[in-house]
Amino acid sequence: ICFRYSTQVSALAATFRGNPTVGRLVKTIVVDCPVTSEMRDAFVLDLAHILSQCTALRTIIFTDSAFAMEDDLRRVALYPFPVRIEHAIKRRKDTLQRFEQWPLGGTPHFTMPVSCITPATRLRVLAINVDHPSSLESVTLPALEELDLSQEYDVPRLENMDRFLSWTLPRLRSLILPMATRIQGLVLKAHGRALEYLEFRDHLELGSNAHAPYCDYIHLCPALRHLVFVARSPSKDLAVLNRLPAHPTLAFVDMWVNSPAEALCAEFIERRAARKLATDVQWKNVRLLDRALSTVVALPRLFPPDTPETDLPSTHSVPGLAITHTTWGVYRSDLDD
Repeated sequence: ICFRYSTQVSALAATFRGNPTVGRLVKTIVVDCPVTSEMRDAFVLDLAHILSQCTALRTIIFTDSAFAMEDDLRRVALYPFPVRIEHAIKRRKDTLQRFEQWPLGGTPHFTMPVSCITPATRLRVLAINVDHPSSLESVTLPALEELDLSQEYDVPRLENMDRFLSWTLPRLRSLILPMATRIQGLVLKAHGRALEYLEFRDHLELGSNAHAPYCDYIHLCPALRHLVFVARSPSKDLAVLNRLPAHPTLAFVDMWVNSPAEALCAEFIERRAARKLATDVQWKNVRLLDRALSTVVALPRLFPPDTPETDLPSTHSVPGLAITHTTWGVYRSDLDD
């Protein structure tokens, strides 16, 4: 269930009050609706009631929409995360497996208290802001396998370098970091030993051209198999690979580029084929990812790089998009022409 309008929240709450057994069918809730100040109290009550009825809920996703407001000077501000909703989420501790916080970009972002998900012993996936206040606390998430810290479009120059160092994540296997932050090395030193998937995301090309964390820090991830990063210069994309240090387990490299179309596509395919035949180079299994698809969550794993070549190329549909998956890349199908 995805809420795009606050009236949908009140309508579903009324349905649940009339038929409480419906709630146990819901597995995912996405809250992406603006709420006026006049409706805020009713919205909080209704959403808390919905969460209390969804006894099999596995995924909760929030955007900033429900928390944005304007103050007296018409500046954008945010309401605090409602305590009633926090308590309702805590009651889903036995079923909750995924929690995501998606900022809309260009505005302040709300911060939910991490205490509402720490009781969830089955939580496997968490996406929050890299500068979340709880990053300085001691947090234990025993079942967490994937941590996405890239969910911020305007990454500040972080003053405190101790973020996430006191977190205990014994089962972490996948980590997504923003490019424009200075804490990558410390975070990977603390949590990189068992990582199998590592991605560096850059939503608005804020990262420094000189900074290449994918080269500097993969030695901190001795079990890494799949590396994903932004290629700054698509015309020289394969040259970037020559800067990567030797690695014992790294098997697949994906690079986000602005457009893998036309001449770039042909040149890349030719150079990639030559690279696979060469005996003196590493990183032969390399692909391009179309940045026009960067909003598709987990694109590199949704179209895995180890798909047998006999099954490719293939075309897939997700809402609003047709996507072509080939051995050399994943891109929007309308680029085929």
